[in-house]
Amino acid sequence: MAFSELFSLNHEEEPSPITFSIGITNDVHGAGSTTTARLLTEIFHFEYSDPGDVTRQMAVDADFAQGLEDDQGVLHYEREVVTRHPQIDAQIDREVITQAARGNCVLEGNAAVILAKAGLIPNKEGNLSPLESLPPIFTVLLTCQERVAAQRVLLRKELRRRNIDPSTVSPETRQVIIDGLNEEQVNRQMNISRQRKKTTRQNWDRLYGLSKLEKGEGAFDLPPIDTTNLTPEQVVSQIIIALKDKSLISQEKAQEALAYLSSRSQNPH
Repeated sequence: MAFSELFSLNHEEEPSPITFSIGITNDVHGAGSTTTARLLTEIFHFEYSDPGDVTRQMAVDADFAQGLEDDQGVLHYEREVVTRHPQIDAQIDREVITQAARGNCVLEGNAAVILAKAGLIPNKEGNLSPLESLPPIFTVLLTCQERVAAQRVLLRKELRRRNIDPSTVSPETRQVIIDGLNEEQVNRQMNISRQRKKTTRQNWDRLYGLSKLEKGEGAFDLPPIDTTNLTPEQVVSQIIIALKDKSLISQEKAQEALAYLSSRSQNPH
């Protein structure tokens, strides 16, 4: 059965009673924010927006990175270009938050998600001002054990190198690739991820005072979800249930979404 037949949330045919957006962020590269965001996008037929994708492409276009998965090259770009020109981050975040403000959007990232939740938007220089109107935005923080997160990043890189769509890979094949990783690779990826997190957060804190916003009440709608031992479907199921509990989606919509996730889990690629 086609996905559209099993679970249709086309807003032209069956509009949601509430317009809202979803923000997904993480505390470590590889926690699963992209996978989670894309699965939610698939379920709700929302728009998808990720400032990280924009930054990666800019690093490639500027010849700092050899590809979108070249974390070392992206880190070099962030240090040498973005740190010196913080308006780059401000312009990207402004575009993402503007999209979220229209509703029916899944946005990924750190600064953009937290700023949108706070009802703030930066101008081109990074100065913040209140949004005139903003539909509800449901925000989630994903966490993960650092080593597992690094393995996931390396797995994704290897699949990209082989030109394999991750959604078509069986759990057995994924495990074979992960088991083939050596300690040096994993440690190097963990170090790169730490450096990228430190650099980007320094940039955001200098630009926005992000750490102060994160410590405020209501930054996230759920306690952090540890994805270390969870499948993407299990993570999204928790979010679906919470959306229903917040009355952002109906009981019927939640049941349909959970049924789809269950069928997806029982029939892995």
